[in-house]
Parts: sequence; structure tokens; C-alpha cells
Amino acid sequence: MAKKNTEHLEDYEYIFEQVLIRAAKDYRNALKRLYRHPENPSALKTIKETEEFFLSEGFKNLYSIDPNLLIEGIRAKAKQEFLKAKMKEEKKQAEAKEKKGESE
Repeated sequence: MAKKNTEHLEDYEYIFEQVLIRAAKDYRNALKRLYRHPENPSALKTIKETEEFFLSEGFKNLYSIDPNLLIEGIRAKAKQEFLKAKMKEEKKQAEAKEKKGESE
């Protein structure tokens, strides 16, 4: 009987882990959308809801992660990814402009 209880506990732990991963991905993606479009209502809503989840008592009861450090880390990662994509796009545009200038 104890083995079944352990298996159920592992199932719940897996589910909690997947919820955290999904929330972190949704939060990161919403931040990147907001960097591109500062007034994006969908991104703003997702950010607000996800931060509320991270800062909730339920989160503190389920996870042994400091929610403020989690938020800071995800924000830093999202900004880094956004800036990298922006630089790549600017480089691509500059190359296209240079190529167009050569062909004229």
C-alpha cells in the first residue's frame, strides 16, 4: 500500500513541476511580446496573472523557490532573448539594405 502512495506523490510532484515550467515559459514569452509591443493587452494580462501566481500563498506552499528571484531570473532571460533577437533582425536588415545598395 505504501508503494502506491509513493507513486501518487511522485505523480503530483511531476504535475507541480510541469505547472511551474509552463508558467515560467508563459511569463517569459509574455515579457518578450511586451518588449516588442509595450501596450499588448494579452501580454500585460499574462504577466499580471503569472506574477500573482508566483507571489501567491499556494505557490509558496508548493514550491521551495523564492518567487522574487524566479521573477527576476525570468525577466533577465526574456530581456536577453529579446535583445539577441532584435540584434539579429537589425543585422539582417542592414545586410539586406547593403545588398540592395550594391545591386543599384
